[in-house]
Amino acid sequence: MPAEAGRVFEVIRGLQPFRGVLNLLGSNAVNPGLALTCIAVVVRIWIAYLYIGASSSWLRVWLKPLRWELLVLCDATGLIGVVLDAQEEPAKDGIGTAKLQKVLVKYKEHPSYTTLVAPPENKEDQYVEKVVELRETDYRTLEIVGKNNDHRRLTVTLDEATFRPDCQLQVVVKPLGWVGFVNRVRSFLDTTELSGAVPTRVVELPDGELGISGLSLSPDGSRLAFSTSSLQDGQSDPCDLDEKANSEIGLQNGNLRAVRVTGGGLQHITTEDFYDFDPTFSSDGQHLIFSSNRRRPQSSDILRISADGRSGIADIYTNRRGERAVAPSMGDDGTIAFALYPTNWTSLKDIQIWTVGGKNEFPTQVAKGMHPRISPDGSRIVYIGIDGNVWAVGSDGRAATQLTFDAANILERYKDNLSGLELADFRALSLTGQLLQYYEHYSNPSWSPDGTRIVYASMEANDPTGRPNHDIWIMNRDGSGVQQLTTNGSVDRFPVISPGQNYIYFNSNRGLRWAIWRIPTPFADVS
Repeated sequence: MPAEAGRVFEVIRGLQPFRGVLNLLGSNAVNPGLALTCIAVVVRIWIAYLYIGASSSWLRVWLKPLRWELLVLCDATGLIGVVLDAQEEPAKDGIGTAKLQKVLVKYKEHPSYTTLVAPPENKEDQYVEKVVELRETDYRTLEIVGKNNDHRRLTVTLDEATFRPDCQLQVVVKPLGWVGFVNRVRSFLDTTELSGAVPTRVVELPDGELGISGLSLSPDGSRLAFSTSSLQDGQSDPCDLDEKANSEIGLQNGNLRAVRVTGGGLQHITTEDFYDFDPTFSSDGQHLIFSSNRRRPQSSDILRISADGRSGIADIYTNRRGERAVAPSMGDDGTIAFALYPTNWTSLKDIQIWTVGGKNEFPTQVAKGMHPRISPDGSRIVYIGIDGNVWAVGSDGRAATQLTFDAANILERYKDNLSGLELADFRALSLTGQLLQYYEHYSNPSWSPDGTRIVYASMEANDPTGRPNHDIWIMNRDGSGVQQLTTNGSVDRFPVISPGQNYIYFNSNRGLRWAIWRIPTPFADVS
């Protein structure tokens, strides 16, 4: 552990600075001599602050009236900041708070402190903040220091960071159109897997290529297709977590991209200011089927473009009622499954799964839910139901089967790990009936090439800190044989299985960069 990770608190007892001191002087219940002593000590600290602040441009302290104690936070390089405790008057429940940057101190009726110790701004990425409990009995055991033996020293060691805060830009459909949702996530430095499976980075996403939506592998296994987004002019960086918790942000466009699985640069299939999302390869690999607002700016249709982007765009399904058709996928028999958002939809209970082509010559509703993916033979559709679980249904709408059952429990565990701002956003979204679009227990299911297995993303497991996290899972087509494939604490989403069923490709932010990765399947033959 580096020496600078050590943190020292000096606790100065019995202070009541500034206006609080004036209140003390006017109180018959307080010894005036004690109040004058407080003033002398505060003046000494204020002079020291002015001296250090002149040589440390990053030091910013706002002094305010205190009720009980002043804590000075130091490290081996000098003063980091001054943490002022409580408020001028304690709250009704006996707890007051004071905050300096990311340092929080709480005062209780019986002297006891819960302190969030955080590194200075220039070391935020190197160390992890820590919560320290300091009770009255603990205080009396601390080392007495200071010229007049009026200080006590508490040393706190911060652990080196194994992850960094990150954001995920999710593309979601709202009644008024497409938006980006900035979701707080974590990116772990470690890229390995506990299972021993060796992940391989296929391609890093360049800066500015945000919000992957969909991931599709060509039938010959040579190319991956997906869509990315850019932000509206004037919008801030979605990863500026100091300015926002989970929040919505405007999208300038969405465009189709492709890359070879052997690596290399991105191929730009579309480049205009339309919302082109969710590409999937046709069964012959010659075309990409995708959703777009090119035909109707305020809606979304299912269109087709050549897989190399060199030919024109053709209509597959257009809806003149103003509904939004999204997330298409195509079976070998020509059946296309997609999700349909009605014109006046208000909750996920309104979102429908439809098919067109193949045996169903005319557009046919087969279920309610989102993220549909049709099986290679066109007989079954796997999707996320309105309850957040994974379901499967026949392409004729028959034999709907629930495959997972833990959605409600996952969401409750995730909520328990949210911060104040995140929790407020969570509760607000839960009132709209659209919560599952933003916090997905299960998401992005897809089929193995032989149709016997389903791979998907799930928050069933936790990251190393105990927070539910998106990992890649696999199960048999009937819901049996569930197995977790990735365990890394970073976000893993949009899994697809290679034609030879040897690899699973997915999007992840492991290693502090968003990229497309692959891992061997449990049944791989890569000899």
